[in-house]
Amino acid sequence: MAVELIKARAIEVACELATEVSALLNDAFPDGAPDELRTYYARHGIPTTSLLLKDGSRVVGHLAVYERRIRIGEDTVLIGLLGEIATATDRRRTGLARLLIGHAHEHLQAKAIPFSILFAFEPRIYLSSGYKPM
Repeated sequence: MAVELIKARAIEVACELATEVSALLNDAFPDGAPDELRTYYARHGIPTTSLLLKDGSRVVGHLAVYERRIRIGEDTVLIGLLGEIATATDRRRTGLARLLIGHAHEHLQAKAIPFSILFAFEPRIYLSSGYKPM
């Protein structure tokens, strides 16, 4: 499986990849259909970074990284939030989500962000990437 990682600020609705990313998100999150990309950003804000996996000219994976400041006791800490994790239907269960999460962790570590929270409809899928249900 030779896939290419693409990092972008956010997937603009008008960009050339938006149609493929929207299709991935609409398939993964049918409650947001028919326009999950636009509605997700409207609800949660623009991601700090979007990670895409491409296989040739086809987008097969997407993950959005958000950064937020939260209070823990008296301290304010910058944390990562991972969301909008979606993979192509025919590529599920092949490790693409784990690959995206690994790249997201590297991205956060490079920015000295100590931890992340992942929002998931199926939390058990992310146990192997170190996430625990809250």
